[in-house]
Amino acid sequence: MNKYYKTFISAIIAGICISIGGTCFLSLDNKVIGAFMFSLGLLTICSNEFHLFTGKVCFARKWDDYLNLLLIWIGNFVGCGIVGFSVKYARPQLVQKAVEICNIKMTEKWWMIIILGIFCNVLIFFAVNNFKETAKKEKVVLLIMCVMAFILCGFEHCVANMFYFIVAGTPDSTRYILLNTVGNAAGGLAIGLVCERLKVRHEHL
Repeated sequence: MNKYYKTFISAIIAGICISIGGTCFLSLDNKVIGAFMFSLGLLTICSNEFHLFTGKVCFARKWDDYLNLLLIWIGNFVGCGIVGFSVKYARPQLVQKAVEICNIKMTEKWWMIIILGIFCNVLIFFAVNNFKETAKKEKVVLLIMCVMAFILCGFEHCVANMFYFIVAGTPDSTRYILLNTVGNAAGGLAIGLVCERLKVRHEHL
C-alpha cells in the first residue's frame, strides 16, 4: 500500500477519533468530565499511532515531514467531516451547544487565536512525547491531564475546532481554522525543537 495513502487513511481515522472525543464533550454538561472524556480521542490516536496534525507537527524536521503534514491536515478534516455531519443530523440536540461554543470562538481576535493555538500545542507535545517515553501507567495519566488542561484553559486545537465548526455549521470559519493551525504548528515546532536541543545537551554533559 502506498505510504501516502496509508498516511491519509490514518489521518482520517485520527480526525474521527478527535471528533468522537468532541462529541463526548458536547454531550456532557460538566466541563471537567467532558474534558476528561475528550482525552479518549488522543489516547486512542497515540495507542494506535494514527496521524494527527497537532501531534505530528511537533516532530517534523525534514521537508518530507512538512509535505506529509498537509496530507495529514486534510485527512483530519475529512475525518472530522464524517463525524461532524453525522452528529449534526443524528444528534441534533448537540448542534445548539456547538453553536454557542463556536460563536464565542469567532469573537476572538486573530492574534488571540494564534496565541491560544501555541499554548495548546505545547501541552499536546508533552502529552504525545511523554506517551512515547514514559512507563505505561504514567503515560496515560500525563496524556489525560495535558488534554484536560488545554480544554479547561480554553486553548485552541485546530482539529477539534474543525469538528465543532462543522457541527455548528458556522459560516466563514476558514480564517479561524487557518490561524489556529498556524498557532498549533508554531507551538508544536518551537517546544519540540527546544526540548530536543535540551535533551542533546544533557546527554553530552
